Amino acid sequence: MKRTIIAIVLFVSLVLTPLPNDRKDAAFGGSAWAVIDADTGRLLNGSNENLQLPIASLTKIWTALTFLESGSAGEKITISPAAASAEGSSIYTQQGEIMDSDALLYGLMLRSGNDAAFALAEHAGGSVDGFVDLMNEKAKLYGFERTTFKNPSGLHHEEHLSTAYETGLMLYFAMKNNEFRKIASTENFVYRKGDEVRSWRNKHRLVHTNKTVIAGKTGFTKAAGRHSQLISKRMAKN
Repeated sequence: MKRTIIAIVLFVSLVLTPLPNDRKDAAFGGSAWAVIDADTGRLLNGSNENLQLPIASLTKIWTALTFLESGSAGEKITISPAAASAEGSSIYTQQGEIMDSDALLYGLMLRSGNDAAFALAEHAGGSVDGFVDLMNEKAKLYGFERTTFKNPSGLHHEEHLSTAYETGLMLYFAMKNNEFRKIASTENFVYRKGDEVRSWRNKHRLVHTNKTVIAGKTGFTKAAGRHSQLISKRMAKN
């Protein structure tokens, strides 16, 4: 008899699904990793899975879910000077332009736009700091004990930390939101506004190249290193 397993993997590169026990040590790299059952949230395997580490742009999973559950989804957002000039990866928003929040969510998840993160945060939280408070409150509500957010983008901060397991749980909980699941599973998104057309391709290469991968998110800062997270679906014997 076979059953479908959905696994969440992070802090590693190019690992799709749980492997046989005799191959796991050789397959996984990086500082920490965790594989959890995406149906139950149960930890299946890991290494240093409870070690607090910087999580870079994997933060944006929680940013997206916090925004979607804030009641602000579907609204128009005016890009502030601070959002337009946000440091790091960008979807190249312009100060003063008005964008649909849905488009910013796609730019956040597919292209890891820090400008999108700050625009969404300012709109839903009244300020970036106000939104970060919402992120931390939601983290406590969902039972995260070793996660602290200091910004909505994942830019490095010494106290902006989580663990492999709790970051995996972020994706586990987020995928229960239908709108998040739709966004995170998208390979390409086209945003049309008047005569303007923008096209965003999901940065996670495995979303495009491996049929078992349902959704994913990558992240990188010099301090945190390269992180990768995905949900992979395969058939496995009981």
